[in-house]
Amino acid sequence: MTRHSVAIAVLLAAACGERQASLSAASASSTAVAASGASSAAAAGTPASVPGAVPAGSIATGTAPCTVGALWDECAVIKRIEQQGLVPRLDTTSRVRAAGFSIAGRKVLLGRGELVFFLYADTLQRSRDTARLDTLTAAPRGSSGHWSTTPTLVVSRNVAVVVLTKETNVRIRVTDAFTAGLPSLAPASRRD
Repeated sequence: MTRHSVAIAVLLAAACGERQASLSAASASSTAVAASGASSAAAAGTPASVPGAVPAGSIATGTAPCTVGALWDECAVIKRIEQQGLVPRLDTTSRVRAAGFSIAGRKVLLGRGELVFFLYADTLQRSRDTARLDTLTAAPRGSSGHWSTTPTLVVSRNVAVVVLTKETNVRIRVTDAFTAGLPSLAPASRRD
């Protein structure tokens, strides 16, 4: 290797190290901005100030790692929504009870809409509940349901999701997210 090649290699290594450090600093900075933005949003009364609503990304990227398995868990639900380019905020203050569902669901705020997901212990239990539902009302057959807007019911393995938004593009994104199946937590390997 010539002296010139060594100098270029050293400069590239230094530049890559600086880029990595700046990315880490930017990440820490954006976390601090997001935290301070939440308090200013709360003062302004914006949707980010909904009591008990936390950015759901903190669940998917928090200290408890997502696991990859055959069934959905809360982390995988949130991660899949984020992968669709949406910004979910999990309502941590309450559980949602709805007619036709034998378990309580969790509410996730999505901009001007929301969704409620019901995580079952297994696919069989979810199938029993959703088989009795009218898919157009996400309620027991013969009843109209008590949702805030026209619901869209999506099922995948052990999760049932009720999408409640008037925004068609959000409905499509959420439907696509769950019909695509469980997210892959490891980056896909590139084939050359």
